[in-house]
Amino acid sequence: MSLVLPPVTARRGATSLDEIQVINMACQDVVIPDLAELGKPKVFSYLEGVYPHLFKGLGVAGQSAQYSYRFYAQTGNYLAIDDMGTIFMLGSFTNNAVATLGTG
Repeated sequence: MSLVLPPVTARRGATSLDEIQVINMACQDVVIPDLAELGKPKVFSYLEGVYPHLFKGLGVAGQSAQYSYRFYAQTGNYLAIDDMGTIFMLGSFTNNAVATLGTG
C-alpha cells in the first residue's frame, strides 16, 4: 500500500515557508505493510511513528459506524481506518477536509 499525504499550503499563523517545505519533504510516499496482516491498532502505531509531527501525543481512540479513529489534540488531526482498509485524515494538516491517504 502507498500512503500519500496532501501537500501543505500556507495557512494563517504559519511562521515560515521553510516549515511548510520541511513537512512536504517529510510526507513523501511511504510503503506500509498490508493492513490485513497488521490490524488497525498497529497501522495507527506505524503511522504515528512515521509521521510524529502529524500524529503527536496520545491519540484518543474512538469508533463511529465503520470507522476506527484516533484524534490527536496536540496537532488537531484525526486518523481513521474504515472496515475496507481505507485510511483517512481530517484536521489542521488537511485544512479540515477529509483526505484519503491510502487503501489496503
